[in-house]
Amino acid sequence: MASQYPDHLMKDPELMPLFSEKLKEQQQEKLSFLQQLEETEEKLVNTISALNYLVKNIDRILKQAGSEEKKELLQMIIQEIEITPSAVSRKEGRKITKIHLHFASRRKG
Repeated sequence: MASQYPDHLMKDPELMPLFSEKLKEQQQEKLSFLQQLEETEEKLVNTISALNYLVKNIDRILKQAGSEEKKELLQMIIQEIEITPSAVSRKEGRKITKIHLHFASRRKG
């Protein structure tokens, strides 16, 4: 990355302490950002692993869960369920037309 200051200014003995201090501040800030990035990436990997486990084992998890746990889990996954406004017949009842998930991916056209 090119410096915003010409070389002769960077080497000026009177200005060097100012540049040096600013450089130290920026290096500290950079280290802080890198640490935040690492922590965020680690959280993301853990979240992806947990989600992967959930998707692969959803049937078993739901079978083992109590009714309140099932309700909470499904509310975290399902955002909205669309159903037909009226029953097809007395025997069949209303039908689900769409299920919208909280983390549904958007497909590129």
